[in-house]
Amino acid sequence: MSLVKLTSEGEIRVMNRWARPDVYETWLALLRAGAYDRIVEAMNRAIDRMDVVRAQYVVCQSGDEWFPEYDDIWRVLWSDADVALSRKLAGQFVGLILWEVMQQREEDWAFHKVDKTIFGEFDLLEDIEVMEYFRVQDFPRPGRWRNALASQ
Repeated sequence: MSLVKLTSEGEIRVMNRWARPDVYETWLALLRAGAYDRIVEAMNRAIDRMDVVRAQYVVCQSGDEWFPEYDDIWRVLWSDADVALSRKLAGQFVGLILWEVMQQREEDWAFHKVDKTIFGEFDLLEDIEVMEYFRVQDFPRPGRWRNALASQ
């Protein structure tokens, strides 16, 4: 398996295994027993049917409504005092779990960051970065990244 990044300069960079960020380890420790495994299984079931993956495609039924399999993420990060922050942190947590899931997939995947620009009713500009993964069939093994792919 390889996970490669397509850069805006047209380069391909092989992504090595990551050291989990401290905040991610903290959030994982707050999950109920077995929740992480259930979340990973649900993500993998969804990804099995997809060639293009974004967190929202995996987690959301429609709009802001999440599939029940991901309720444990909400429980860990929910705060009635700051709903907006809770949503933001839950989205980051999902993104980190998805990153780990994508690194462990058997198939070859590439990803890039999608910049979405949304114009609101008051002409406000909001940039949102979204990680988008896509399945790559028969990824080319030769080239300057050959040795890095061979070590995967």
